[in-house]
Amino acid sequence: MITAIIVGAAAAAFIGCALGFVFLRLSGAFMAIGTLGFAFFIGTVVNNVPIFEGREGISLPDNHVLGFGIEDVGFFYVALLALAGTTLFIYALVHSAVGRAFMSLRDSEKAAEASGVNRIFYRTLAFTLSAAVTGVAGVLFAHYVNYVSSEVFGDIWYSVDFLVATVVGGSAVLLGPFVGGLFVAFLPTLIEFFVDQPGDLAFIIKGGALILVLMVAPAGAVEGVTRLFNRLFTGRRGKSNE
Repeated sequence: MITAIIVGAAAAAFIGCALGFVFLRLSGAFMAIGTLGFAFFIGTVVNNVPIFEGREGISLPDNHVLGFGIEDVGFFYVALLALAGTTLFIYALVHSAVGRAFMSLRDSEKAAEASGVNRIFYRTLAFTLSAAVTGVAGVLFAHYVNYVSSEVFGDIWYSVDFLVATVVGGSAVLLGPFVGGLFVAFLPTLIEFFVDQPGDLAFIIKGGALILVLMVAPAGAVEGVTRLFNRLFTGRRGKSNE
């Protein structure tokens, strides 16, 4: 499994680097549409090239780490270790010179370039690193279900869930994707616990939450709650000082 994680991260990073060069001139919604179109393109290729087994998919063997077989509990710890390592890597990256360059490009590309930030290099690097992290997640998910097919990874609703998790939680704070991911992952289970026939209720709530967050807290729910608490705390402290 460790070899698969390394190879998956490297392959995804290579593709992300290539996409970074292709979509250099795009930003915002245009970039999202372009990357989504690339996902449809890959899905079509996988379905029609025999080596990928098409819709039949590829079954994976039992999970092994360093030659030792692991069950569900062992896989949980492997996934938890990968999550911790990825989180520490992102935390260190954000607080480095590279992270500051990323944030400056996010806030204003023209101002960042005027300050000496190489837009082409850092945007391509951002594509590469984000694709590598996605590759690690993809390998873990494939080993979790022990099966890979275009039907599993080519579903557009996965992309929608990622979008909802990112926007609802907020991407400007490290805790944001965790909150958004928990919201997306546990919402269907929570609905089924209270409603006998949920139907498409989960999709309705996700859409409503997305619209609400964009209207009330565009930076994400975590950032909005943090600002609210800061205002309340500052206001109470100001009154106590009076």
